[in-house]
Amino acid sequence: MRNYRLAMFAPLVFGVLLAGCAASSSGNEQPVSSTAVSLAPIDYTSLRIAPPPDGGMYIGQYGWNPGDVDTFEAAIGRRTALFSSEYPMAVDEDLDPVFLLDVAEQAWDEGKAVIVHAYGASPMPIPIRKPGFTVDKLLQGEYDGGLRQLAGQFREFGKPMFFFSTREPNGIGEEWLGGFGPGGDQDIWWAMENEQGVAEFDPSGYPNASLYADLGDPTVSDGVERLIAAQRYYYDFFVRQEGLAFLTFDSMGWAAIPWQDFAEEFEVRPGDANYRMIRTSFGFDYAYPGDEYVDWVSVTWYMMDRGGVRTSITDQLVAFATVIAQVRATAPGKPIFIIEMGFPDGVNQDSAWAAEKVTAGLNALITQYPDVAGFAMWSQIAGLDPMDALVRPGTAQGEAFRELVDANPDRFSSCVYFSDGSRMPTCEKK
Repeated sequence: MRNYRLAMFAPLVFGVLLAGCAASSSGNEQPVSSTAVSLAPIDYTSLRIAPPPDGGMYIGQYGWNPGDVDTFEAAIGRRTALFSSEYPMAVDEDLDPVFLLDVAEQAWDEGKAVIVHAYGASPMPIPIRKPGFTVDKLLQGEYDGGLRQLAGQFREFGKPMFFFSTREPNGIGEEWLGGFGPGGDQDIWWAMENEQGVAEFDPSGYPNASLYADLGDPTVSDGVERLIAAQRYYYDFFVRQEGLAFLTFDSMGWAAIPWQDFAEEFEVRPGDANYRMIRTSFGFDYAYPGDEYVDWVSVTWYMMDRGGVRTSITDQLVAFATVIAQVRATAPGKPIFIIEMGFPDGVNQDSAWAAEKVTAGLNALITQYPDVAGFAMWSQIAGLDPMDALVRPGTAQGEAFRELVDANPDRFSSCVYFSDGSRMPTCEKK
């Protein structure tokens, strides 16, 4: 059986995944004692990833290109806690998801937690996705065979890792969200053209309908309700049915973009036929799956300039604060994970402007957001990303980042902690 290794396609839903192969880096070998002692293996199967106990933030870096993780670590003078140098997911020749156990084990040996997914939660057409995928079919159980196979692979690993059901549904996936129309296979333009999109999703007839008892609201976006339903389905399947309690669920990587920006983008105003659909499609307060189905609230945050024009740092910080205020009001007490973060100046690898954004952004996190307990830096997927967010040593961005890490060492954590208070044992090798 062939496996096609994947890389996440810029910030996107599970499936904004691009076929590709990233180089893996070998971990350090454990020293061998001359006096062997037989110890019972530690059981991690009931543990999840918890926030750092000292109020710090996990340091993360995506490894879309060979050397990305090492480069970032060299720039800031600290090791990362997240993620693997090679992405631990693939698809087989039937386009069913496959977990790469060897990649995950290597990451564990290096003291890094990984992040995984299943089929996704969007009908958005991409090169590598089960043909005709919809959330409706997911809820009907059509993909249970593939999910059960994947659960077995996760079980073989048996250690805490992050799980996401989709990525940036209000970002690069904004035209689809979880799908519109009676069958969930239409996009938001269909919904707007037909002045629908809020009353076609009725999950009451699906198996385990009690999971969706509060959904099917005729005043709320069908695209958002399908996202919620998919998250709950995956949680129920993997955790309750398959017993994979070590999966730590995030909340889909909601882009830090205020919903008002989308009302302007789609040119709707209060009283317009599509206003309610747009409002409920792009507000986090409508998209949250519920405390029972979320361990960490995840958002994505890029301090990016638009259209070649610099966007003021103040405006970008205000936009972030607006979304985080809505997150806090909707999911109080949940730790926040910036699952994708970047401070790019286009593709400029050594930029004073990007360094200003690094300083302002990190200072804001350190001083104003104690509930942000982790972040993962983006780099660049060649040919796809219109920006290069990798922080390199010997650059203005690298020096700015390192200065703040050195000045606030307790706010940056290189070791993953678990729900019982223990921490990943292999981080001791760092």
